Amino acid sequence: MLPTPLRSAPPGFDEASAALTALDELLLGGLGRLADAQKDTLRALARAFEGSPLGPLVSESVNAACSGPPQEAAMVGLAAAREAMQGARADALAAQLDALLGRPAQEVPATTAVDLPAEAHGLLSNARQWLVELGLAGLGQIEPGAVTAFDASLGELQLISPAVLRPATLLTGFHQELLTKLPLAALTDAPRARWADLWSRALLACLPKQSRPSLQAVDGAKLSVFMIEPQHHRNMVSAVLWGVLDHGSKREVVRATLSGWRVDALAGEESWWAVMRGYETALRETADRRTLVVSGSIATTGDLVLTKVAPGQPFDAAQVAAAAMALKSWPQAAPTDRHPVQLAAPLFVEGAPTRVEGVLSVAVGDGHLPITFDRMSPLQGLDAVTVAKSDRLWGLVRWDGGSWSFQPLAAQAKGAKAPSGPWEDLASAAKTKSSTLANLNERAGKLLRKKS
Repeated sequence: MLPTPLRSAPPGFDEASAALTALDELLLGGLGRLADAQKDTLRALARAFEGSPLGPLVSESVNAACSGPPQEAAMVGLAAAREAMQGARADALAAQLDALLGRPAQEVPATTAVDLPAEAHGLLSNARQWLVELGLAGLGQIEPGAVTAFDASLGELQLISPAVLRPATLLTGFHQELLTKLPLAALTDAPRARWADLWSRALLACLPKQSRPSLQAVDGAKLSVFMIEPQHHRNMVSAVLWGVLDHGSKREVVRATLSGWRVDALAGEESWWAVMRGYETALRETADRRTLVVSGSIATTGDLVLTKVAPGQPFDAAQVAAAAMALKSWPQAAPTDRHPVQLAAPLFVEGAPTRVEGVLSVAVGDGHLPITFDRMSPLQGLDAVTVAKSDRLWGLVRWDGGSWSFQPLAAQAKGAKAPSGPWEDLASAAKTKSSTLANLNERAGKLLRKKS
């Protein structure tokens, strides 16, 4: 049984979920031609936002959609409404999670308005227009040709500036997923909520002005990484470093997301070199379980941006993780990124997992959280057998697939000298240069020399 704070849905959660499902059905079928019943669904959405800061924008967008095919401004308004509903659901779930872990409610992270580079505005406009066309046609009814029409613009966006890495990454993942799954045999084959999430998040991420968490400079701080979370899709690999940061008189749990583009030729252990090319020192020292002496900036969300890294001293990952559990400030999603799937609270558990109603689970509070392996990456260096035999677990409490669960990131069996996890593969990758990457660089050099 789940711990008490997680046993029931928060007030209003089911109603918000129903409204999202109704809007996602419209996006699946297309907003270009709406029947009367579908227009009524949109009008109900506008009524739900009455009296809120987004109320006027949502009402105007709904009126535009009901009067004829909506243009970009109206689509942006509907995407904002959808993101706001996801944010409200995330806030309600985060309150439950805070109650479970004994954390005080955290303040909303302060943000700063940022203009994306002027040279990217044309490509971002192309991306918004492409997303609008997908929304008009219907995410479940798109022809593959409508996806490949964006190929050239996407390729340019990937290369133009690190400042647009976020929208470029989102669009790349969405684009590749559409190419993989389209055409659909039936509308029911579409991952409705996922595609609607990607569509609305990407549309807002392509606006020329963005709200970003405010930053504070750090210099010579000590970062002790107690667990690593690999994330990736076909074109990108990220290493999310979860650690304790000591800077000045302050100590807090932070995460640093290190990312790099990858190609299909980089597979298995060599995939780490997609990230290692830009962050070799950080990953090498993390693999050796040494603290990092870092400079850069920390966001109000608890996200650490690294600009300079030097090796520090060896440390014990279990001791650091146990100390982290006593800290009350942990990383959270930025205001514009609030979504249930973004909830991720680090958890360190001492004690063997047990089976509850046939499901491998960890004890938390007065109940148990089921252990799920759906998100486990091949780069994690972990499997279900190792987790089941462990008596120490590092991982994340998540809300995914409509329920709470524990995602393991590392495990240590009784008597083992060190935990199992991605450290071993990282260390191996750091010691052995990527032959695939060397060949790719050599070929690219030859091509450039021929062109010149």
